[in-house]
Amino acid sequence: MAKKSSIRPAQPTSVASLIALTFMLLFGIGFALLVGNVLQENEAPLIMSLVFLLFMIGWIGTALYLLVYHIRNIRRPEGLPLFEVETESGSSGLEGEPNFARKLRHLEQLKTDGLISQEEYSRKRSEVMSERW
Repeated sequence: MAKKSSIRPAQPTSVASLIALTFMLLFGIGFALLVGNVLQENEAPLIMSLVFLLFMIGWIGTALYLLVYHIRNIRRPEGLPLFEVETESGSSGLEGEPNFARKLRHLEQLKTDGLISQEEYSRKRSEVMSERW
């Protein structure tokens, strides 16, 4: 059975992003007006003016899009996902290996590394072995 997991920015992250994006938007508008006037006064080639116009549309459009996203993320109690990933329930990085086998290998490694005692190892191993396979 597939399960969807979502990745969302925290609300404090969105608040900080709003501040930064507001600055970027104001900077973009000011830059567009300033450089646009310079290009017009100096009779810049049409292609240069068009490239600059496209760049500024992209800059301001991106800033507006991200502003709207972060405002919506703050307003929704559960947040607004950036990504949604479908995973199988109980899936692991080890394909086809049962969960109990991974647990036993991990437990053995802990004992080998000296992180748990023989008594702890034996107790946890019996717990794993008593699980339904």
